Amino acid sequence: MTRRTKLKIKINLKSPDAIHYCVEEAAKQKLAESAGMNVTDMDEEVRALVDELFEGPLKKWIVYREYVTIEIDTDTGMATVLEQG
Repeated sequence: MTRRTKLKIKINLKSPDAIHYCVEEAAKQKLAESAGMNVTDMDEEVRALVDELFEGPLKKWIVYREYVTIEIDTDTGMATVLEQG
């Protein structure tokens, strides 16, 4: 790798459907581990868990449930999701 190609690239993504879908699928998978839930109860629980995730732990990386910024460092080969300020 040459000095010229050693740089950091920030990629700003706006994808409300994709981000929501991924969070929703993770919530469904987590709740599926709970036995005895019917479909209606699970749908309500999934919505509640998705809201909790977006308002809590994901808030520092995902803004308005649709914006995320990834930084790629070509020197170290690392990609990082940046905290939103």
